Amino acid sequence: MKYKTLFTILVQHDYYTDGDCPDFAFEASTETAILLKNHRCVIKTQTNGLSVSITVDDSGRAFIPLSSDAQFLFYLHLQNQFFSYFTDLTAFNQYEAPCFDNLEVPAETSALRLSTRQAEQPFSVRSPLVSRRIPDAFAEVLLLNNDSLPNEEAVLDEPALFQIVFTAKQARWIYYCVTDFNPALGDWAITDQASELSDRLSFSVENRLEFDADPESGDAVAHSLSVQYPEKRKIRFLSDEKVSCRQAARQEIALYMGENRLSEALPNPPVQNNSK
Repeated sequence: MKYKTLFTILVQHDYYTDGDCPDFAFEASTETAILLKNHRCVIKTQTNGLSVSITVDDSGRAFIPLSSDAQFLFYLHLQNQFFSYFTDLTAFNQYEAPCFDNLEVPAETSALRLSTRQAEQPFSVRSPLVSRRIPDAFAEVLLLNNDSLPNEEAVLDEPALFQIVFTAKQARWIYYCVTDFNPALGDWAITDQASELSDRLSFSVENRLEFDADPESGDAVAHSLSVQYPEKRKIRFLSDEKVSCRQAARQEIALYMGENRLSEALPNPPVQNNSK
């Protein structure tokens, strides 16, 4: 039998260096699994999505054409417990039953629309993200057999490509320094020497704080350091602006005391510790 790809669904996220989001697994609904079997379709999974291939005849057309009212329904299962820490879910949280569909996929983009579906039971997103509707489901993906899919007479040379796009959360970065050195607070600095000026982070003196106890309510890290190192000097550095979370480490952020560089490139702060 000959197969050709009918459609591909990819999950993209600008947090990841290559843009591919590996944090989800797809599950076909019972009805979709039956539909795929009846049309001799094959699902092939990949790191950030799946593709569905269908049997074709010698002319490259579907051997068993899909009906005009055919629907493909998949469940997205979240695999990364830290996903909500580095993902902007503002728009997502507006929907009780989140669903990515192709009802209004514009010609110039392959991004699926985020909408909602009626549910017998409430579907909500929390942190950690939990679904009441489908066990372990983060959202649904619904593809209708409309103009965004090849029609039944089409030669399947150009499969449909759909994308589910997530955006990185922005947060202010925080670094802490525990030291025995005693220069003035103004002599301490975290400096970013990134080659692109627009990409540099700034940690100005106004956002530099020496503390003996929790400097503000809710700073659990500062509180823990105060308990662990009561006799040490403790300094907190807070970025002036919010920063988009990203997987790749910045290479030119370092701690300075006066003109002396005290560290190699500082790692990105853990996403679960970012300031809001």
